[in-house]
Amino acid sequence: MGKKKKVIAITGGIGSGKSYVAQLLAKRGITVYDCDAAAKRLMQQDAVLQEGLKKLIGADVYQGNQLQKSVVTKFLLASEEHQQAIQQLVHPAVATDFLHSPYNWIESAILFEAHFDQLIHPDIIISIIAPLQTRVQRVMQRDQLTEAQAMDWIGKQWPQEELVKRSTFTINNDDDTNLDQQIDCIFKQIDFHI
Repeated sequence: MGKKKKVIAITGGIGSGKSYVAQLLAKRGITVYDCDAAAKRLMQQDAVLQEGLKKLIGADVYQGNQLQKSVVTKFLLASEEHQQAIQQLVHPAVATDFLHSPYNWIESAILFEAHFDQLIHPDIIISIIAPLQTRVQRVMQRDQLTEAQAMDWIGKQWPQEELVKRSTFTINNDDDTNLDQQIDCIFKQIDFHI
């Protein structure tokens, strides 16, 4: 079975500005599939995924059809094994949903960490990077966290250098370098029509 579409994945650590780059792409008529939003939607709507979560976490994870986020959060925070078990249910559902969607572009914060790249097999990977202090400030402002909390969160993710090594292209979102010019440069090098 041949692959039906080219897949361009955008990744980057928290506070790097993936969502902002996705907004710039939207202005160019490109819709980027948002993995986080899709996971939330599928956990509410996908019957197979719902059954899997009930078996894994317990029947109280849903009240009626409503996902009980507090129950999921408690389960997630209990152990690394619990996080992996949820990922093994949610990620294949998200990958299938994306691959059957009309979109070529996808945004995933944990593309490599969760081996999500092995589910969607991207042709091109674009890493969004930013200086550590810039990321810390963005996370603090966005999520109302202390500097220590923001640093802790960033520290749990892969280092940017590792993402860059595995990526086709890099976009520097340091608040100084022109993002549109960097996107134009990437478009010129991508060998298919966007």
